[in-house]
Order: sequence, then C-alpha cells, then structure tokens
Amino acid sequence: MEKIGFTFYFVLCSVIAFSQWTQEPSGTAYPLNCVCFADSNTGYVGSYGGLVLKTNDAGATWISLNVNRQCYVNSVYFTDVNTGFAAGYDYYYSYLGVILKTTDGGITWTTEWTSSQILLYSICFPDANTGYAVGMNGGIAKTADGGETWINLSSHTLTKDLHSVFFINADTGYIVGAGRTFLKTVDGGITWTSKILEYGSSIYNYTLYSVFFTSANTGYVVGEGGLILKTTDGGATWLWIWSPTYMALRSVFFPYANTGYAVGGNYTNTPSIIIKTTDAGLTWAPQIDNLGTYDLSAVYFTDANTGYVVNETGKIFKTTSGGGPYTTLAVSPSGRIVGSTAGSADFIVSSDTNWIVTSDSPWCTVTPSGSGTDTIVAAYTENKSANPRVDTIRIRLQQLPKILKKITVTQGGVSGIENIGQDAFRIYPNPATEKITIKDTRNLYKDNTVSIYTITGDFVKEYQFRNQHQVEIDVSNLMQGVYLVKIQTSAGIEVQKLVIQ
Repeated sequence: MEKIGFTFYFVLCSVIAFSQWTQEPSGTAYPLNCVCFADSNTGYVGSYGGLVLKTNDAGATWISLNVNRQCYVNSVYFTDVNTGFAAGYDYYYSYLGVILKTTDGGITWTTEWTSSQILLYSICFPDANTGYAVGMNGGIAKTADGGETWINLSSHTLTKDLHSVFFINADTGYIVGAGRTFLKTVDGGITWTSKILEYGSSIYNYTLYSVFFTSANTGYVVGEGGLILKTTDGGATWLWIWSPTYMALRSVFFPYANTGYAVGGNYTNTPSIIIKTTDAGLTWAPQIDNLGTYDLSAVYFTDANTGYVVNETGKIFKTTSGGGPYTTLAVSPSGRIVGSTAGSADFIVSSDTNWIVTSDSPWCTVTPSGSGTDTIVAAYTENKSANPRVDTIRIRLQQLPKILKKITVTQGGVSGIENIGQDAFRIYPNPATEKITIKDTRNLYKDNTVSIYTITGDFVKEYQFRNQHQVEIDVSNLMQGVYLVKIQTSAGIEVQKLVIQ
C-alpha cells in the first residue's frame, strides 16, 4: 500500500467574522432599547423619554416620534406597517407599566394599559389580535382583541423579573427572565410550565435576556456571561452551546432557521459584541468591528443580509452583507515532543487580527504576542529530572480573549523520551501497517488524547476518545519509520514508540 508523508496543516481554532456594519443617523444620544421592522423599509426603535424613531427607507434616515408619555420604551412590535405597540414603564410621576398603541404608523399613540405592579420589558404579537407583554415581578399581560383590552396573567414566578417573550402562535409561547427562569404555555397563558434552566455543572444564577424560536420545537435563549442555550424539543431539554464571549448577550434573532445573531456587551473598555451562527446555533463566531465599547441592546434582521443593531448611546448600525466575510485563526502544530536538553520549538499562528501568547510553566518562555500570520518560538530549559513535563501554551485574540487555542510542549526527562510513564497503555500490533489498537490497562473512563509525532518531535495526528477501554486508530497513511505516541489522561502522560512498516 502506498504511504503518504506527513502534511503540514493548520488546526482550526475558531472562526472569526470581520463584519461590515455602518452607523446610521439616529438624531439622538438617548439609550436605544429595541428595534423592530414592519417590512423591509419600515422600522421602529424605542428609546428613553417616550421617544420612538422611525425609518421609511431601510434606515437611511430616521424621524423622531413621541408616544406622549415620559416613559422608557423597552419593546416595540408592529403587526403591519401602521399598527404597532410599545411597552415599557412611565417614570415621570410614578412608576407605571404601560402599553401604547398606534394605528397610523406611529404618528399618534394611545395608552391602552397601565399597571403599578408590572413594569414591562418585552411585548410580542403572534397574530394581529393576540399579544403578550412581560416585565418585573413575574408580570404577564395578554390581549385577545388587538390591544383594546388587556388582562393580567399569573406566571407563578413570584418576584422574578421576566425579560423576553416569544410566541410561535396564539397559544404556544415562551418567556425567560432572571435566575435562569423559563416559562412555557400551550393554552394561551392559562397555565404555565415553569423551570430553572440547567446547563452543565453551572451554579451561576444568570439572567436570561432574550428568547427566539425558529420553529415549534427549536429555540434559543441568551443571557449573562455569554450564555447560549438551544432546545429542539420545545423547551423540554436544553443544550448548552459554547459561546465566544463572556459578555452579556441582550438579544437574539434568527432571520432563517440556520442563520442567527446575538448581541450584547457591558464590559468597560471592551468592544461590544455581535456573534453569528450559520449552522442552527451549534457554533457561533464573533464579528469584530469598531462599534464602540457600549452595550448593544437589540438586533433585528429583515432578510439574510440586512440587519440592524442599536446601543445605549443612541447609535444605530446597519449591515447589508450579513455581517461580513469570514476568516480563520489557526495554530500548527498542536504540540511538539522534545528531548531533555534546552532548546526551542516553533509554532505557526495564522490570523487577521492581533493575538497574545502565554505559557503555563516557568521553564518554557514564549513569544508574547503577534498579528496576522507569524511564528511563536517556545524556548525551554533543560529538564534535569527523570520525569517528563508538559507546558500548555495559550494563544488568545487580543480583543476577544475567550477565543483561544491550546498547544503543548512535552519534554522528556534525562532518561529520554522513550516509554515515558508506567506503560499503563498497550499499543498493538507494534510494528503496524494498517491500524493500531491502544488499550488502557487502568480502565480510565474520562477524556483521553492520543497524539502521534515523528521521531524528531514534529506533530502528525491527534485523536480524542472518552469512556472507551480501548481505541482503534488508522495509521495506513503514515510513512514507514519510527514514531512517538503520546497518551494523555487525567492520570498523567505516557509516551511510547510506534514502528510503521
């Protein structure tokens, strides 16, 4: 069988989107809390002081409207180009939750509902007649006649604030809020199923800020700490999704089933965050752009390419390219094995932005930073011990420190790099031609990593397996010669020789 040599390749670290967002003239410095479009050209933004901004030309110009109440307009929803609703709370005389309605495209507004107990954060209309609004202290209001009358519903959440509501039809809807609160109804709000969303082993009592469903069963929730959750069974179970940010995500929106966006911010001197998914929420990539260091409050897309975000300093940003093209951050190789004498090892980083490098161990110093495609030099001291040692090197994006890649330098002890460890693993057959089996004699049922290197310490391949007593690896594409196999588990590291015939 023909053997092929080791090919130098990049290991994908993460996908970073460099976005194309332009600022639109809002005419105000007030905080902008929400954005909604009735069609591709007609949109509305809610703000402070009873201010609503309107565009008739897809964001090229905005005019100021007033709802005739001194209130925070926290949420707007239009059922057609003329009929819309604004929800928030009046702060001028006393704090009152308010719902206002317009039937002439925002020129005039009438107060339809007030409450001294529920200050509102979000409003949603699944059809022209049925609407729901949610807010502080577990408050929920409902209309069944196009907003003419509203009734208060019980959410059974005691005093927890509710931040976002989304209904897929008149009867089935979802609400999220403080303390990882999640509510669902299938009977138009008569009864609610309540739960605290769990994810992994997290103990943080995060606030959930936004919920969006793309179908009857598939939905997304975002919140504090960059939290992203996904359900595919109507909220019965939730999958925790890796997030590229630690910052709070305030709003999530999907123009299509596979394509979605989430926005947020709130860390001082840290850029605001826009993240995007194109695979139905399984992976998310940040979009780097100079949108300032202020919180992005809301996001709305009118089609796959045209979208809008608003922030707390009165700025409106627009994209007509879906946020922009993609590029990659990559590091190669993912690890090297070296001898006990002092020396250095090189790694290649490829990126379109600045990155920083840190080493976990004092015996290994690294190039501290770089930009674009460049080389990291890891210089290591002599290992005078008989035991091997491993240094983990982290490459992070300067603007988005949560985006990182880990690489390793494994250094043998003075006895050499052959058969490091206690031979707790068995590799057979050895010599091999087609496949090898690696058997764990200690029955370790946790994450294990198997890395194959050339005899000079250059990385070739890596495999990961979990909860397996043994693993089978295809080595038919390796050239004849001697290789080093590094097996890393929670119990330690072992390196053994492998001969390919």
